[in-house]
Amino acid sequence: MGVTGNCYDLAIWLLDEFDNDGITAYPIGHDLGTDDAHVAVMALDEEGPGRNSLSSPKWESISSALRH
Repeated sequence: MGVTGNCYDLAIWLLDEFDNDGITAYPIGHDLGTDDAHVAVMALDEEGPGRNSLSSPKWESISSALRH
């Protein structure tokens, strides 16, 4: 049981990208230390929909790609 795999790689990358863009984000997860572990990232949208950097073309394209 280690911290590798798609969700871990994606979470580390997203945290770095959010930090680079000045967006507050936190890692979240469940069942850590087990074979069922999963992690994700929660980003804060303090400005509301459509009024901050999460609405930029960069983040909209990343969000779209992750939904597919």
